[in-house]
Amino acid sequence: MNLIRAELLKLKNTPLIAVTIWVAIMPVAMVSLIYLSQGNSGIIWHWDSFVNSCMQIWLQLIMTLFIGAIAAQYLAIEHSSNAWKVIFSTPVNKGHIILAKWCITTLLTLISFVVLMIIMYSGAAILQSIRPNAELVPQAVNHLPDTLTLFGFTFIAALGIITIQYVLALVVRTVSAPIIVAVAGFMMATMANGRELLLHLLPYAWPYQVYLQTINSTDAKVAIPYALIASIVITLIGLIGTISYIRRRDEL
Repeated sequence: MNLIRAELLKLKNTPLIAVTIWVAIMPVAMVSLIYLSQGNSGIIWHWDSFVNSCMQIWLQLIMTLFIGAIAAQYLAIEHSSNAWKVIFSTPVNKGHIILAKWCITTLLTLISFVVLMIIMYSGAAILQSIRPNAELVPQAVNHLPDTLTLFGFTFIAALGIITIQYVLALVVRTVSAPIIVAVAGFMMATMANGRELLLHLLPYAWPYQVYLQTINSTDAKVAIPYALIASIVITLIGLIGTISYIRRRDEL
C-alpha cells in the first residue's frame, strides 16, 4: 500500500487524473448534444438507446486509445528522468514496484469507467428534466443492475489491453511505440465488428464484444466467459513475465 500511495503522489504533478475524468465525460457529452439537437419533441428518449450510444463511442473510439496514452504518459514519468536505476536500487522488491505501477494504470482506467457511469446517469437526469416525456430516468433506475453488470464485464475484458499497453510502456522507452500499438488495437476493435477477419479473437476487440453479448446483439462473435477468462490469463502472463524479466536487470 505504501508503494501505491507513493505512486499516487506522483500523479499530483501530472494531468493524468484530469484527462481520465474528461475522457470519460466526452462520450456522454457528445450523445447528449446529439439528443438535444433533435428538434422533434415527439421523439421519446429511451435509456437503452442512450446507453448504447455512449458505450459504442467509449468502447470503439476512445477506450483503447485512452489506455495506451495513459499508460505511456504514466511510465514516461520514470523514463524521462531515467529514474529506473535508482528505483530498482532501493530495498523494495522489484516485483512489488511493477505491480504497484500496474495497479495505478488499472486504477486510472477504473476511474474512467466509474466516471462514465456516473456521468451517464447525470446526463440522463438532465435530459429528462429538459424533456419530461422522456423515459430515461425511470428506465435507468430499473436497469441499474444490468448497467453495473455491463460495466463490470467490459472492465474485466479490458484488463488484457491495460496489461499489454502497460508492459509496452514499461519496456519500451519511447512514448510513440505504445501509442502506435494502441492505434492498431483501436483499428482492430473497430474492424472486428461484423467482419470475418478473426479480429474478434484479439484482446483489443474483447470489451466491445462483451458489450455486444451483454445486450444480446446478433453482431457479437465472442462469448463472455472466453473474453473474461482470456483477459485475466493475459494479465497474469504479462505481469509474471514482466516481473521475471525485470528481476534479471538492474534498470530498464
